[in-house]
Amino acid sequence: MQKFLMASCARVFHFLASLVFLALSVQNGPLAKADQELINRVCSETGNNKQYCLDCFKRSLEEDIKGLARDSVLCASSKSFNTRQETLDLSKNATGQFKQNLNNCVGILDDTLLEYANALQNLGIGHFSDAKNQLNLAKNKVLNCLNLLRIHVLTFANLPSYLVKDFATLNGDTEVAINVVSQIPS
Repeated sequence: MQKFLMASCARVFHFLASLVFLALSVQNGPLAKADQELINRVCSETGNNKQYCLDCFKRSLEEDIKGLARDSVLCASSKSFNTRQETLDLSKNATGQFKQNLNNCVGILDDTLLEYANALQNLGIGHFSDAKNQLNLAKNKVLNCLNLLRIHVLTFANLPSYLVKDFATLNGDTEVAINVVSQIPS
């Protein structure tokens, strides 16, 4: 278990270092407060996830769709990291198969962090369809983790409400990122 945690921590540290580097490297031009009209237009295209979108861009410093796409990926990535930590914390007191499923879910969430980092990298080099593919992979991994936990507890009523909410937010944030990236003109 200690070996698992050390490897997991190393992956998270590597991810965070990469994320900071990528976020800085894809930033184009001077920072300016995002145009509220652009944010409203972008978020209106996200369907049921409009509130996740608006929450993500509350403090956005980007003024174009590419910058908003980057910010949306960073929102999803940050939520994934937090959800991973809460899942790991919950696993410390769990037992048996539930503990194993939680630990497997932590590994899956580690993988989502890498998908978000790859999406950021693809955004930075103008490979928008590849970024969207990475985000779809991340979304599928989030859903796989949820299914893994659902198998054990049968219903979400048996999971802590904060974790269910975090997974819902993570899924919504990832869908927003997919949608915003889809709005970038080719």
